[in-house]
Amino acid sequence: MKRPETRRRAALALPALLMALLVPTAALAGCTPGEPAPSSPAAPADTSSAGMTPAEEAPPDTAGTTVDLDWTPVAPATPPEGDYADPADFAPQGEVEGLADRSGISGYGSDTGYYSFRLREDASASLCYLDYASGREIVLCSQPNCTHDSDACPAWYPFDNGLRAVPVGDRLIVLQGGSPNYVDLLGADATPKIQVMNPDGSDRQEVFAFPAGSWVSTLPRGGFARDDVYLYFTITDQSAGANARTLCAVDGEGKVFALCALPEDEERIAGGDGQSLILTCMPGSSNLEGTQTYTTQVLRLDLTNLQATPLFSYPAEALGVCGQGAYYVLDGQTLPGYSLTDGSKLSDVAVDNPGVQTLYGVFDGRLLASGYTREGEPLCYALDVETGERTDLPYIFREDGTVAFGEILAQAGGRFVCVAGVQSDAVTYPAQSGEEPMRTSWLSPAYTLVDHADFWAGSPMQAIPRPVE
Repeated sequence: MKRPETRRRAALALPALLMALLVPTAALAGCTPGEPAPSSPAAPADTSSAGMTPAEEAPPDTAGTTVDLDWTPVAPATPPEGDYADPADFAPQGEVEGLADRSGISGYGSDTGYYSFRLREDASASLCYLDYASGREIVLCSQPNCTHDSDACPAWYPFDNGLRAVPVGDRLIVLQGGSPNYVDLLGADATPKIQVMNPDGSDRQEVFAFPAGSWVSTLPRGGFARDDVYLYFTITDQSAGANARTLCAVDGEGKVFALCALPEDEERIAGGDGQSLILTCMPGSSNLEGTQTYTTQVLRLDLTNLQATPLFSYPAEALGVCGQGAYYVLDGQTLPGYSLTDGSKLSDVAVDNPGVQTLYGVFDGRLLASGYTREGEPLCYALDVETGERTDLPYIFREDGTVAFGEILAQAGGRFVCVAGVQSDAVTYPAQSGEEPMRTSWLSPAYTLVDHADFWAGSPMQAIPRPVE
């Protein structure tokens, strides 16, 4: 599932260490560094006033790993230029939920339905909605006889440059990720921006636009989370000639807050716990120094006071995922689980790991994963986080020589929203200066709703028909 300039990786996920070394330099091509962006009014005067734990006060590594923490405090925010909200008005509410950030994911679920974008042949996109009650997927447009192919349609977007639809509270927030290479050609259609609307797609408003030399961070950096009020994301700014990254929050009315800066070393929102974000970073990975041994550090950022606390670290070649109150690390044939509160080890089980490449999350006490054997055969399977027992699942879908897996996208009461197939669609991206238009194929997922028990039993899944336009 490949898209240019969105920094989404191809459908076959890579091991964590390799992903850490794949710095998305293609996303920077054609960006002209500008003047340094002014500091946000939300930025504290210095690091200590931001409430960050100084390096000399970092708590000990309670995870019991063999890797020492190399903690660097999170710095004050220096976001791209923009009209940010007063930091005094930032008031997180409810439990923080981490949101998946993987190739092919363009939306998330609410209590009543699942939102996503469908890419069109001309690289535009339609905002779609899968209704849990009816089991139907529709284009989120109520206009009769609409062709959904121009700005006359409220669900149409002119260019799919990292679009992402996120229900937050009683509003829907749409992030447009930004594509710096296309700014000269497409102008504002290729810059990062934020829209808010009602859940039915009405009252759609553009509320914030970032400058052209910036983009919403995603794979292998970035990550997303939400609580009852805010969507959390990171923005990367190249205007000062370097990649400054800022953790931001936006509410359903379009107020954007610049919270703090993030390190440049594969920083990522990995999940949430209570009113805290769980962050990861990989010190030194941005320098690509030859023989350096890389480690992944896990941090807890309290959103009520913006204090960060290091929890534990683990070898970068291992894969980690946050879910159901713990952080799990699949390291060879072991699966330890760590506390999201203090980093202490909660469990450590032996597993039969045949060759994992992607972790989708923890559901019903099972870690859902996919990968390939040494012989190149695809696998979709689950690991019990308490016993280590492995269950192979039949959810493997092939199309045009590419493989997709039956990943869980959202929970709908007693059912999962899952990928139940893929379809290859031809897409033509606009020609950049001096180049021909790029024709490629895009693997568009088909969705289904399946009971939890049926999913884990490996029952056949019936794909829901895609919207008819």
